[in-house]
Amino acid sequence: MTSADFPAVETLVLGPRSVRKNSMAGSKRKHRRSRDENRSRFEDAADLYLEDCYTRLKPVSVKEFAARYLEATQPYVSRIAPQLIGTSIRNFLRLRQLSHAEELLRNTPPKVTVLQIAVASGFGTPWTFTRWFQKVYGTSPAKYRARMAESRARRRR
Repeated sequence: MTSADFPAVETLVLGPRSVRKNSMAGSKRKHRRSRDENRSRFEDAADLYLEDCYTRLKPVSVKEFAARYLEATQPYVSRIAPQLIGTSIRNFLRLRQLSHAEELLRNTPPKVTVLQIAVASGFGTPWTFTRWFQKVYGTSPAKYRARMAESRARRRR
């Protein structure tokens, strides 16, 4: 796949790239993106990738994200991600997944199970989802959902 398949995200260019014209014209440099521009492009690519995973009910993979959406290798993306986004690529994607799952827990009816939400949020297993949800939100997904339902019920009274 190429970046043409994802028109909203061009190839992520993080390092200096110079293009030389003939010696008569002198040297010209391509526009070098700022850190903010690269971060924004990175976040856009991550959002597109996660939406694709949610739609296809496919687990999130850093390797697939790097290859398909950034057209780079996983080691390269893993090396530059902390400089660009302040955390590892895995944590960045996982926090976005958890945010999506938290929204689903708040807004879906109780008949949608925690397992279904885990799969719909791109987690490979419900255990991984539960472990990370507890680590970030301090409670299990089921208890979080119950607490949100109780809170909604109180507001209606």
